[in-house]
Amino acid sequence: MVGSGCLLALGAAWLGWQDRRLTQRLQVLRQTELPDDPVDDGIRRLVGDPVTPSAESGRGLVEIIVRKAFLGSFATEIRVRLNGQPVPAEWGHNTYLVREGLYRIAISAEYVSEYGQTTTTLDVPAGQRVGLHYSPPAVTFLPGRTGTEPQRSAGALGTGLVLAAFPVLAVVLLLTNA
Repeated sequence: MVGSGCLLALGAAWLGWQDRRLTQRLQVLRQTELPDDPVDDGIRRLVGDPVTPSAESGRGLVEIIVRKAFLGSFATEIRVRLNGQPVPAEWGHNTYLVREGLYRIAISAEYVSEYGQTTTTLDVPAGQRVGLHYSPPAVTFLPGRTGTEPQRSAGALGTGLVLAAFPVLAVVLLLTNA
């Protein structure tokens, strides 16, 4: 009994630490001010609801909407790469100011290890906003899903059916043993 109590206390402490760490990371992302002059890679993460740049600027917006995981995202981080370069991201809306052109976008989630990897290519015209939706899988061995419309979590139906089967099985066992 004492050992299980220690394990529960350690687990709760770890989750609290993860929550504080992720909260601090999100605060840093929200407080980062982007310089006006372009950088070498031409990618800027914008916070808030930015205005779409003009076509003459040669820049466009990539908006990536990241759906929360099927069973929660309390201990999961999101990873986004544009043309192989890691960019800051969080659950929900992520908007990036980029130069016009083709972009290879790789998205994944991380819990204990990286999972839900998916890659797609987007053509970003100047002065346009291009949207992409990502949904991590319900279980870690499945790929994530991306598309221009909101995506369902891969494996959510099967996971829901398995979870729903446990109470039914418990009732059947109780009734047969009564």
